[in-house]
Amino acid sequence: MKRVLVAGACGRMGERIRHWLDAHEELELGAALEAPGHPQLGEEIAPGVVLGADPGAALAGMDAVIDFTTPEATLALLGAASEAG
Repeated sequence: MKRVLVAGACGRMGERIRHWLDAHEELELGAALEAPGHPQLGEEIAPGVVLGADPGAALAGMDAVIDFTTPEATLALLGAASEAG
């Protein structure tokens, strides 16, 4: 099973990606990110997955990232991924 982080998880495309992951047995939503201040932060949006805003924490244990955010958020996520190795 591959664990996937979806950045921009509550946007239109993020929601579609989350549904797509549900349809593939070899993949699972492992973490979900949204912008700081998003009204759903801290909510469980899938079993065991709490919507967060910390890229570093969200990357832990992930096999892949699908990013549907802004260029600035993508750069922050890339920086956190680089630091995490």
